[in-house]
Amino acid sequence: MSHRLYHVRPCLRLGRVLISVILLLSLLLTSCGPTGTPEPSYAVDTRQVAASNALGFDLLSALYAENKAGNVFISPLSIHMALSMTYNGAANATQEAMADALRLDGLTLQELNEASAGLGQSLDRAIKADSKAVSFSLANSIWAREGAAFYDEFMERNQLYYDAEVGVLDFGDDKAARTINRWVERATKRRIKEIVQAPINPLTVMFLINAVHFKGAWQTPFDKKQTEQRPFYLPDGQQQQVPLMSLRHTLAYAQGESWQMVSLPYGDEGRLSMIVLLPEDRFGAETLLENLDASRWQEMVRGMEKTKGFVAMPRFSVEYKATLNEALQALGMGVAFDPNHADFSRLRPIPPNVYISEVKHKTFIEVNEEGAEAAAATSVEITLKSALVKTFNMVADHPFIYGIQDNETEALLFLGLMNAPQ
Repeated sequence: MSHRLYHVRPCLRLGRVLISVILLLSLLLTSCGPTGTPEPSYAVDTRQVAASNALGFDLLSALYAENKAGNVFISPLSIHMALSMTYNGAANATQEAMADALRLDGLTLQELNEASAGLGQSLDRAIKADSKAVSFSLANSIWAREGAAFYDEFMERNQLYYDAEVGVLDFGDDKAARTINRWVERATKRRIKEIVQAPINPLTVMFLINAVHFKGAWQTPFDKKQTEQRPFYLPDGQQQQVPLMSLRHTLAYAQGESWQMVSLPYGDEGRLSMIVLLPEDRFGAETLLENLDASRWQEMVRGMEKTKGFVAMPRFSVEYKATLNEALQALGMGVAFDPNHADFSRLRPIPPNVYISEVKHKTFIEVNEEGAEAAAATSVEITLKSALVKTFNMVADHPFIYGIQDNETEALLFLGLMNAPQ
């Protein structure tokens, strides 16, 4: 199979304005027909949504198992999108391993790309219809080392299906990390301020980044006058005084033998909502999570019915970060992190071999009486063989499980466990 090379040379670095124009023209040429027809519309594929949600629960369980002392909060959507872009460069055993970890379940590369585009378009249309109360943005970018070469097909697919911005930077200059971080900061409305650290590894050749930002007002706000300081029971048996919000209203609700679930909608349309899953046992969150996966979650969600009742939950904010290397390797993606055996031969010419050196994830959420704001960024770092893999893990748990979900596609935008509200 022959590949056209996407060369990144110092002599072609003509300034940010000209590069942006060239990339824009390239995107227009790949996304529009010869008569200048609009970018094609893609359909939502429930298999892709199921895959993203399944990966989210896999990672939530894995991160919780690593450290049960604090809060965990991730964006399944962001992680799956960043890894899906990377998947476009994988081949042979690496492609198979990533497909298993991403729970693609038979989705071809083309189907995955079109489904990812379709989900993004569907979310965009929904938010525009409810823009007064809800805002949502999904952005992707690829940052390439100046002087390196990558295949046109890889770049073009990510531009077409993921609307990825492409930047060419001198990674040897500390300004490169600042440029990438400024992009993430803008894309997350200043909620995620750093995803790449300087100095950049001299063997790193690419960063693939996804950024998500959400802000929504409750369809029925909590009354601040009803918020009061009450005890929150921690897993170690201690109590912590927290501001507990309360609301009496008719809401979608379900209950089982050992749990309750309620949906708190955002905006007039109510397409997005926060779903809170509360175990009956004060110390039952771990057991609940052990018996929970994406299909069980959606079964519970679909069983909710409009019910008049009372709900109370803490006002809280969380900033979370984790390196996902170990969790993803445990899910079967180990070969993609192996400098000797990773096969990303659809991304760039091999040799020298390249592999995933680090997958970093950062999130933020704030929940109060008016609504919620959440943001996430995921970075996949591609490095030449012989680079050291730097890993660290910062993970946590809490007594209830919650997620922000698109109720039409059932895609989980955010997913977390709240253990110690702050």
